[in-house]
Amino acid sequence: GGANCGMVARPLVKVLRLPPGFGVKETLVLEEALLRHDPSRSNWLVQTVGPAHPVIVLGLSGKPRDLVNLRRWKSYDGHLEVVKRFSGGGTVVLGPDTMLASWVMRGWPAGTNPTLAADSPRADPRAIMSWSEEVYRPMIADCFGPSQAAVFSARENDYVLGDVKFGGNAQAITRGDWVHHTSFLWDWRPEHMALLSQPRKQPDYRKQRSHESFLTPLREHAEAHYAAQEGGSAGGVGGAGGAGGADAASGVGRGEALKDRFWEAMVQAAEAQYDVEHVELDDVIGPLEDALAAAGLGGLREWEEGPKSKRARTRVLGEEELLEELAIQEEMEAAVGTVK
Repeated sequence: GGANCGMVARPLVKVLRLPPGFGVKETLVLEEALLRHDPSRSNWLVQTVGPAHPVIVLGLSGKPRDLVNLRRWKSYDGHLEVVKRFSGGGTVVLGPDTMLASWVMRGWPAGTNPTLAADSPRADPRAIMSWSEEVYRPMIADCFGPSQAAVFSARENDYVLGDVKFGGNAQAITRGDWVHHTSFLWDWRPEHMALLSQPRKQPDYRKQRSHESFLTPLREHAEAHYAAQEGGSAGGVGGAGGAGGADAASGVGRGEALKDRFWEAMVQAAEAQYDVEHVELDDVIGPLEDALAAAGLGGLREWEEGPKSKRARTRVLGEEELLEELAIQEEMEAAVGTVK
């Protein structure tokens, strides 16, 4: 706009909101394709809600035997997908109460290098984390209030309010380009958390706390901030003891409205630093399919399922592989002498 006259043009970020039910593996394959094969070399912010049923997602080097409660996985009888993503970082269970955001950016400072030059400055993981903290702070203030924004920080690989976690992050850095993606915990379900093992390697600040005492769902903070802004009680928002049908319904509607507010506030936070353009999925898929075909990789589906040298790094772990991991996990437990 006019305010930018005479200033260096701000990088453009394309915002893509994926339709509900798009799929976890499909989302990750799409992001991996945008990172490695986007012919326009655009910057992207990809937003998507978690899946209707739980999906476990491991980092690229994660071993199920160390990270997943595989007995519980087996009890789902083939209905619990385990995906290995193309980025590093820890293990998450995604579900309808998680909100996912991924930045696919070119160069450093973030988004400033549209040409793929060998000598372009590389992004450093810690620098990306602190960049993301600054980008997201206004969003936190907007959705959850200034007092929460004051205690919001990026700690190790997590986003925290004080010393409780509400978001997990992972990154992939390739040459000058990079992805930073987050699963935001809007709400949480203990039975989903029980699918994970207590990881041996934990961030220092966790201090071996259980999931229950280590995590804080954003829904509660959004509702508290909403109630404070309304200048009174939270009305029919969750937890209003025994509220009748109408109140409960307005609570559900308000919950959805608060989630929408979160997505909008994220885009506004992006607009503080970047020019933003909203794009539709159909406009993204075609050029990517063409680029993958031109690179001899088929299209998205073929690239996802091709031979190893020509395949996306994102993949679904097969049942056989996971049953082998379960056998190893049981041997390890027997060796330690733990009885579960």
